[in-house]
Formats: sequence, C-alpha cells, structure tokens
Amino acid sequence: MRIWASLLDFLFPPECLGCGTEDVWLCPDCRKTIRIEVRRLSLQPKAFTHVWVLADYNQPLVAKAIRRFKFGYCRDLLQDLRPFMAAALEEVPLPEGAVLVPVPLHRLRRNTRGFNQAELIAHELGALTGKPVVPILKRIRHTPQQARLSGEERRRNLKDAFAVDAAAAKTLAKDTPLVLVDDVATTLSTLEACARTLKQAGYKQLDALVIARSAEIAK
Repeated sequence: MRIWASLLDFLFPPECLGCGTEDVWLCPDCRKTIRIEVRRLSLQPKAFTHVWVLADYNQPLVAKAIRRFKFGYCRDLLQDLRPFMAAALEEVPLPEGAVLVPVPLHRLRRNTRGFNQAELIAHELGALTGKPVVPILKRIRHTPQQARLSGEERRRNLKDAFAVDAAAAKTLAKDTPLVLVDDVATTLSTLEACARTLKQAGYKQLDALVIARSAEIAK
C-alpha cells in the first residue's frame, strides 16, 4: 500500500488543498487559515474525564485534509498538519503520565487502507507531546463504516467490536491515564464503545482527543 501511495504521488503530485500550490498538501498560507477551535465535549453517561477537539470539521480545509489523508492514501499530509496540531495542543492540558491509545481498525480495513489513521495521528501527537503511544485496544469484529449509519445503528454496530490486547495491557498499570486518539468524532459512539471496553478491563482515568468534531449528529 505504501508503494501504491508513492505511485499515486508520482502520477498525481501533491498540490495544496486550499490554493493549488504544487508539491505540498497544505501550503503555509492556507494552513494558517485553519482556525484552532479547541473545546471540551461533555458525554452522558460520563465515559471520559475530558474529550478534547482541536477544530471544527465544518471548516472546508479541515474536512478536505482529513478526507484526503484518510481515504486518499496521503500519509504525508499529516506532516503539513503538524504545525496546526502543535499550536492547538498548547491549549490541551493532557494528564501527567498519560499514554496515547489510538482507536483501532479491524485488520481487514487496515489492510485495505494500508494504515490506521488514528495510529498515525497518535504517533504525531506523541512526537509533539513526548507521550508514549500504546495500542492497547484491538478491533475484533469487522463492521460497516460508521459514516453510513444513524446514531442508534452506530451504537449497535460497535457492540462487542473492541477488546483489550493482553500483551499491551501488561505494560500499563490500571491507574495509568489513557487518552484515546481518533481523527473525527460525530456521535461519539466509537469513543464510548472504546471507553466501555477499557473500563471493563479496569482502566479508570480516560480522556480522548480528536482532530475535528463533525456537526452532523446522526439520529
């Protein structure tokens, strides 16, 4: 898949998603137009201590960047988002001693896409904050994509979809603060399903951090 991504870059060279400047996915000028909109979401029932969002998915450049990164095999686009993430993280008080936990993909979807976007984001955030990344969660059931489902369908779709990786769990004490990482949150059903799995395994202090919150709230 990495070879396929390189071939796509050769056949269709990067150009800025905002202005079309060649050889870059987000030029410095366009990147500066992305508004940092750090906010804390509330969940009921309260699954997390905090859920942090860095930007609004309704910003056209944010939506374009995430879609191209996620579905267009553009792993390198994340490097162009790095200055934005670094600036936004200055407003996010992550817990002392926290570990970053990417929301997992099922192996079939990961093999198709070639990577897990949440894992790449987590490693980028880890490089910026010095927090370790531990993939303690795994996805054990292949499910339809969440974007195609209503809110209730999303919740049913994720029932028993996640499990704790036993080997990774041995490296983390139960009182370790965990920060779930994902690209976009809509109904928050994915984060809530992950949180239930972690709490059932005995982890108590859970935060979450996503790049963007979508305004679409499925019923």
